[in-house]
Amino acid sequence: MSAIPDTLVHGLVYGLLGALMLRALIRARWSGIQARPAWMAVALTIGYGGFDEWHQAYVPGRMPEVGDLTVDALAAVVVVGALWAWSIIRASRAPAARRVGHAAPASTERFR
Repeated sequence: MSAIPDTLVHGLVYGLLGALMLRALIRARWSGIQARPAWMAVALTIGYGGFDEWHQAYVPGRMPEVGDLTVDALAAVVVVGALWAWSIIRASRAPAARRVGHAAPASTERFR
């Protein structure tokens, strides 16, 4: 028995996998994440988790568990959802900060 709970490992690994799927789908541009790539990242991560659980039925000493797939899905939804929300908040704050003069001027604004 491991010192780290199985559900924690599943959550961390599939949360990271969801973030990496999202990063690949948005071509590493973290600003302005759209809904479609976010949902695709979640779906691909859950699909991979389902395949992983299915193939465990054929590995000696392992067995598929619905609980593991549930944790995989929740981790993907939470991490990808948080990144999506962060992207929306970041995009909405940038123009507002520039309008009130709190942001550093853009390179073209410095020489006017």
